[in-house]
Amino acid sequence: MGRRNTSQKVIDFITFPFRALTLIETDRWGMSSLASERYDHVAREVTGYCLDIGCGKRNRFVSEFLPGNGKGIDIYPYEGLTEEHLVNTLDVFPFEDETFDAVTFIANLSHIGLKSLLSLQTKTWLHEKHIPSASPSDF
Repeated sequence: MGRRNTSQKVIDFITFPFRALTLIETDRWGMSSLASERYDHVAREVTGYCLDIGCGKRNRFVSEFLPGNGKGIDIYPYEGLTEEHLVNTLDVFPFEDETFDAVTFIANLSHIGLKSLLSLQTKTWLHEKHIPSASPSDF
C-alpha cells in the first residue's frame, strides 16, 4: 500500500474500531492495517537514510514506506528476510561511520534490552541522533 493519502486516512479513522477489534494483518477491504498506519506515521518523521531495527517480515517499512531509502535489520529470520538483514546482536552492527541519518524502532521497543537501547546513543554509524519510534500507545 505505501504512504496513505488523505482519503485513506479518513477511511482509516472511521473504521478504526473495526480495525482495532479484528487486528487485520494486511491492508484489505479498503482499510489500512494498524501496521500500515504506524509505518505511515513514522515515515513522515524519517529524514535521510534510515536504519530500521527490528524490521520484521519482508522488511516492509523500508521497502514500501521509504522506497528503499534505508536498511532493515532483525535478529529473527522472519519471512522475506535475507542474510543481509540478520544480525546476531544489537550491541555490534556491521556499518561504516555515519551511514545512517535516522534509526527507527516500530512497535518493538519492549523487545530490546535497555542496555542495547542506551548504547545506540554512542554509535558512530548514526550520522545525527534522530530516532523516531512508534508503539501501540502512540495511537
